Amino acid sequence: MSDAGSGAEGAPLSLAGEVATGITCPRCGGAIWNDHGEKTLAFHCRIGHRFSPGAMLAEHATKHHETLDSAIRYTAEAAALKRLFAAWARTRGHSLAAARLAEEADVLESTAHELERVAGTALSPPAWSGP
Repeated sequence: MSDAGSGAEGAPLSLAGEVATGITCPRCGGAIWNDHGEKTLAFHCRIGHRFSPGAMLAEHATKHHETLDSAIRYTAEAAALKRLFAAWARTRGHSLAAARLAEEADVLESTAHELERVAGTALSPPAWSGP
């Protein structure tokens, strides 16, 4: 495939009769193209991952949940790490640094809880029984 050209402001890029969707491949993170001219909707990325509509919805939803789970985990771990450093700083008499690290940990914990709330309201990956 050749490289896609830049479209006019707001116009989708095209590649040999196909249109860039602005969505990324749930497997590799590359650009997803919508196959135009077919009677059925289909998607593919530059390196060849292909998806039916149902597969695209299911794999994208799964990747979305995995990404939210990672964000929650790393945010909670960052809070724990800040608390560890705050305790270390406190025992060495660095009260300003300890206070700042504890404050940052509080913000991170709050963010992790908000991410958990958002993740809990997200839709489950769809069950697809199509072709």
